Amino acid sequence: MESDLKYSLQTIFILVGQYDRYAIFDFKFGSNAYKKYGATVYGYIIYTPSERADLKTEINSDQIGYDDGLIFLDGALQDDIIK
Repeated sequence: MESDLKYSLQTIFILVGQYDRYAIFDFKFGSNAYKKYGATVYGYIIYTPSERADLKTEINSDQIGYDDGLIFLDGALQDDIIK
């Protein structure tokens, strides 16, 4: 996990994912995500039923984590080779 992580899996779920809103992610220049996916990705976040249930339980608890991880998007990249 990078030390300057601005948004965790949990905060992204709280802000966007739980409402199934369209999301746009801009990556920090030079970050691993920027190098792999480019400056911006966008789409609807895809959660499995168990991931969604776990995140809902976690955000309704007293112990909300701040985890780094992968987020899968529907329609995330213009470049089909990277997608």
